[in-house]
Amino acid sequence: MAKKRKDGKPDGRGQKGQLHLKGPFLDAMRQRLFITQACENVGVARSTIYEWRDRDPEFKKAMEEIEARTIDLLRSEAFRRGVVGVDEPIFHMGKQVATSKKYSDYLLDRMLRAKDPAFRDSMRVDVNVGFVTMLVGRLQDIIQRVVPIKCPSCACGLPARSDMARELLMLQNINPAATVAEGEVVA
Repeated sequence: MAKKRKDGKPDGRGQKGQLHLKGPFLDAMRQRLFITQACENVGVARSTIYEWRDRDPEFKKAMEEIEARTIDLLRSEAFRRGVVGVDEPIFHMGKQVATSKKYSDYLLDRMLRAKDPAFRDSMRVDVNVGFVTMLVGRLQDIIQRVVPIKCPSCACGLPARSDMARELLMLQNINPAATVAEGEVVA
């Protein structure tokens, strides 16, 4: 018996007779529906679509072609909104009296960044490994000189440096028990 979703449609898992839904699914994708929408439209689980894509090279190729066309449509629309502009109506006393051309600076910026490297955010970082090694060594020396070996604020007797390391790890949501052994001095 076919499994049902909450809305009563088949969920597509474990059903052998669903291969006939490949065509309707691709048709739904061609209607500019995204995978989730197309699945809901046809009544097939997303996992089934991905199984078909992984096992059927023709189905995979058809999906890739549809996705490529969809990307082209989205690019065309971004170009229209960013370069050509969109006419927006102007109303006065409830009646349209004119239109105003509106452009999307954001979309224009994104298209320029995609096409022209000069418009991309870029940063060049040159790392001098010797300098970094020297800096880490100096920081370790400072920590060893400044931070006492035993915790002065309480009588726990734990090394203060490992307590500091635990606190830093906890701030970064890292399990200190798995990272710093008890009594280990971390500089």
